[in-house]
Amino acid sequence: MASSSQKVAVVTGANSGIGRATALHLASCNYRVFGTVRSLDKATKLLTAATDRGLTVEVIEMDVASSESVAQGFADIARSTDHIDVLVNNAGIGGNGVVEESSIEMFEASFNVNVSGAIRCIQQVLPGMRKAGAGTIINVTSVVGRLAAIAQAPYVASKWALEGVSEELAHELAPFGIRVAIIEPGVTKSSIFAKNIDAPNATGRTTPTIDECSSSTQQASPTHRPPTKSPTSSNTRSRPTSPNFGIPVHGVATASLRGGHR
Repeated sequence: MASSSQKVAVVTGANSGIGRATALHLASCNYRVFGTVRSLDKATKLLTAATDRGLTVEVIEMDVASSESVAQGFADIARSTDHIDVLVNNAGIGGNGVVEESSIEMFEASFNVNVSGAIRCIQQVLPGMRKAGAGTIINVTSVVGRLAAIAQAPYVASKWALEGVSEELAHELAPFGIRVAIIEPGVTKSSIFAKNIDAPNATGRTTPTIDECSSSTQQASPTHRPPTKSPTSSNTRSRPTSPNFGIPVHGVATASLRGGHR
């Protein structure tokens, strides 16, 4: 294990989409970046993109849905560095369906990855950050963590929960010099859409709702021009007073990274 003054960042779900763009951006800002993937054979595009840009991203095999895998992944990181300055909890899964038709198993699957997965990683980095009296934890939630989307109940519920955990954590960690922030992407062209094209509709009673969801998803295709303005919200939940705690963004993944690391 080598000690270095170079900043170290861990980005979960770094094999595609927002995670890959984040890992590459931080590497270009001279961070030492560890990108986690569920399987090493899924890291090809990440490593190719890094090589093409003359960057280095170190790949760690980790499944955030498993406590054992997360513990092993961070143990592997600890053998290479004695500190982690930034944790980006990006790994996540979708979850389509209206409440009536979505099984409990669907909700549990979304929560296990999108909420518990982030918590597993947070618990791994907090002892070191608290000892250092510094650190940044960034949780990638979603605009649906502010405004519910149609027929995505398991996903929406998990993202609202992650925002609640993030707000709680921001209050808990402020006295220790550790900053917590959330990023709330809008519709973003990534692989999550290809993995979430269907929604349960066993009774047929929710067909109009499902159709509206499908129409919205199709608008996110590469041929559709995404909104250029951040969404507004009537949400009045109390938020921590630290600047830029929640950042709603739109556009392709790299749009959320313009302006540099915060």
